[in-house]
Amino acid sequence: MRALLVLAVLALLPTAVARAESTPAADFELGLGSREPAASTGVTLRITFKNPDDPNAAPSPQRKVTIELPRGTRIDGTKVPVCTAPDPQLQAQGAEACPAASRVGKGTVTLRTDGGPAFDPFVDDVDIFNGGKELIELFTHQRSGLRTAVGHRPITSPDTLSESAPPQPGAPPDFESSVTNLSFDLARSAFITTPPSCPGDGQWRSRLTFDTADGHTYTAAAATPCAVPAAASAKPACRSRRTVAIRLPRHARRVTVLLDGRVRATLRRPGARAPVSLRGLPRGTYTVTLVVRRAAGSVRLTRRYRTCA
Repeated sequence: MRALLVLAVLALLPTAVARAESTPAADFELGLGSREPAASTGVTLRITFKNPDDPNAAPSPQRKVTIELPRGTRIDGTKVPVCTAPDPQLQAQGAEACPAASRVGKGTVTLRTDGGPAFDPFVDDVDIFNGGKELIELFTHQRSGLRTAVGHRPITSPDTLSESAPPQPGAPPDFESSVTNLSFDLARSAFITTPPSCPGDGQWRSRLTFDTADGHTYTAAAATPCAVPAAASAKPACRSRRTVAIRLPRHARRVTVLLDGRVRATLRRPGARAPVSLRGLPRGTYTVTLVVRRAAGSVRLTRRYRTCA
């Protein structure tokens, strides 16, 4: 009982604000609860799977999902007790089949069955246990209270979780459901440790990769703040010394150079290449757009460049 109370309190501790990425196929957010390097931490994980061709349609079911935590993170199944209960026992007895201290988190998973209001949204509560070399996930249907399945998410390297998801029954025409939302909270404990150092830009980065039943592979990235050592933060900010030359279509009469949408220069009869100065810019990624005017009409060229890489 005491271990469960500690877990509940730790789950309420604030997590460093993470920067999520939204792509046509997925929204991905992964935050670490501690900003300090080499510290015990909790993890918040939020994924929304989408159909990139039609936002109102169900996403193609996921076949394999890989979550790469910031490089250097350690998920160590030896640091907390292990649940060794076989799947049938876990489904029959629920969380009581595992040692209380082996419970490392909780969450929800939402599926779309396309079976109508009687089925959708199909939401499972998830109890998450340490399986030593994997996360063990016990799914309980929110409406009925029935324990629907036991899932296994292997720790394929100290900072990576991978899962080959089995097909879930659904409605015609494919008779298969697809996961639309996943929300996990792993409590702060010795089970997970932050990377040993913080990059100079103060961001730890994570990556989501997933394969779908229609044969596509998608990726998304996320960032979470970390504490930069005082010596590193005191270094002078980088300023770019970069100038790039962009090849132009033939017979260019005038070129308007825009940097992140703002006019930076106008070049008349520039020749074969347009020189674009990025000098003096701080570290970052910038979009350069050239509006090239020719006798035959205008052409827009867009390039992205990183400074202080």
